[in-house]
Amino acid sequence: MSTNEIGYKIYLFTCHFQLTKKTLTNVSSGPEKEKVLS
Repeated sequence: MSTNEIGYKIYLFTCHFQLTKKTLTNVSSGPEKEKVLS
């Protein structure tokens, strides 16, 4: 595997992690919960 591939995988993982963290934060903050579940 080339360095570019490793960098790209890390980049994708980081973006996915940030997105997941944002979603979890929204879910945890009350009113957003209903939006996510509906």
